[in-house]
Amino acid sequence: VGEHWRVGANLHLLAGVAYADVSVDRLELQMNENEWVVRSLSNAEAGGPGDMAFEFDEQGFPTGAEGRFWPTSLGFGLDVGAECDLSDVAPGLRASAALTRLGRIGWKSALTATSGENTFVYNGLGEIDPATMDLDEEVQQIVDEAKDLMNLQFRQVSRSHTKLAPSLRLGAEYRMPFYSSLSAAVLYTHGFCKYQAFNEARLFLNVSPAKAFEGSLNVAASTFGTAFGWMLNLHPKGFALSLGTDCMVFRITPQGIPVNRLNANLCVGINIPIS
Repeated sequence: VGEHWRVGANLHLLAGVAYADVSVDRLELQMNENEWVVRSLSNAEAGGPGDMAFEFDEQGFPTGAEGRFWPTSLGFGLDVGAECDLSDVAPGLRASAALTRLGRIGWKSALTATSGENTFVYNGLGEIDPATMDLDEEVQQIVDEAKDLMNLQFRQVSRSHTKLAPSLRLGAEYRMPFYSSLSAAVLYTHGFCKYQAFNEARLFLNVSPAKAFEGSLNVAASTFGTAFGWMLNLHPKGFALSLGTDCMVFRITPQGIPVNRLNANLCVGINIPIS
């Protein structure tokens, strides 16, 4: 758009497999010698594909479903963005903004549940005797007791929907005047998550020593702590191959399990342009 602006958008068509959302708004436990008096306020939603009729037990928990699985849980996602060339202000400077994951998925087969604000007595786990009970009986007793503690009453609804979690990104990149293949950039991200919104600021150092190769290092500070990442992008004629992470794990066990960090993200991608 003009000499200084580029705008773009992606539209994603989505098919949902299943979802579940459980929230506990209030939970009070009064512990006596032999029992607990529980006051709770909980809500739950769940959905799946197809046109299903759910079956419930005496406690109101779903025990099964009849019908056919079919991709009826459909939705969309929309990404929009813009980039501005600010070379008139400072040579080599660009700024960008994007709003991603706008959209929703509709579910034809769905359940909702609530515990209300009732008070009930919870007697805890009953006696489990491995000598007289097999594993299935022990697990079933634990499940039954957990149902009592949750105290949720499910019902089927004709239709439900879930919203995607949008993200806002604001960025700027400055290409070094003494070496055009080297640039520094900053990216701010705000995630509009339903339960835990987050903010992140990430600083990049990008290098492109050859026409078909690019690399990048980055560090970040966010709501969840600090992180370090990297990216390699090889794009000769005919295809493009990328490899990178935005959360590098430095310590792992011999079995490959990360230590002192619960999240890691490795991305591998390949693009084959069609001309």
